[in-house]
Amino acid sequence: RPTGTMGGGPEPSQTKPVRKLKCSPPRKQVEKKAGSTPLIDDTPWCAMHILVAALAFICHLDAREKCEGEIARLESLVDNARTHTVAWHADGQHQLLRLDEASALIVFDALPAGVSRAVFSEDDTLVKKWFFDEHWELEIMNHYHARAERAATEQQQRQETTLHADRAYQIQGKQEDYDRVMSKPVELREREFELISHDYETSRTHSVVWHDGHYHILHLDADSAMEVYGLLPEWASRAVFRKDGTFATGWFHSEHWKQGVQSHYFASAHPTLYADKAYQLRGEQRDYDRVMSKSQELRMQEFETIARECGC
Repeated sequence: RPTGTMGGGPEPSQTKPVRKLKCSPPRKQVEKKAGSTPLIDDTPWCAMHILVAALAFICHLDAREKCEGEIARLESLVDNARTHTVAWHADGQHQLLRLDEASALIVFDALPAGVSRAVFSEDDTLVKKWFFDEHWELEIMNHYHARAERAATEQQQRQETTLHADRAYQIQGKQEDYDRVMSKPVELREREFELISHDYETSRTHSVVWHDGHYHILHLDADSAMEVYGLLPEWASRAVFRKDGTFATGWFHSEHWKQGVQSHYFASAHPTLYADKAYQLRGEQRDYDRVMSKSQELRMQEFETIARECGC
């Protein structure tokens, strides 16, 4: 049989030609230049990345702190709800369980028959009881009161341990003040609280007073006082006073509101100021008592009335 095709040309190949793919050249390693942006996982680590990471970390800490605070609050609520104690003796051991009243009564009824038991309220009143005999009544009562006394002592010790730290926290609501007191030995914590309190009082050199339908007063440091002053509504009469009672700055809608703001400041910051002034006019106790008998916002007016009466 003759080879080839009918056209006389060579017989085509039975295999298809393979298409060659063009490969990309290998990526060159980028050399670090002096002062260039550092690379982390081959990604430029710019200031924006750092800022975002820092904010994320801060938010994480804030969320964790809030979560821990909420857990502590819930634990406190649960602990405060535990107003009753179930006491019983079983399997050779005394048992005590603090619960709310309803749960305590449920546990009391659920104990096996023949088990001596009792329920006590928060003030140690016997609410419900069942004793096998007088011996077990005495045993359970003695065990409960002994444990209750120890628990009260431990609770008092815990409160005394954190007492001054709690007071320091309440000054400005700052966790750092609480931690500062707790970092000291127990015998030095009261002194540390006094230092924090003194620092806070001495830093509050200015008072902001304003009226926006009601009178308000805040005792702050100078910068904070001026910041609050600037944030108040434009129409609100306001003033900043120094600690010695001198006027620092102010804006008043009218003379009436100027008198009102000043009266509120002196009545709040120096409650006996106008009574003392009234006494000095004639040296009479009745003038002092007359001013002090008025509400704080009216004491300046009463002093002025007395001053007019005596022609001063």
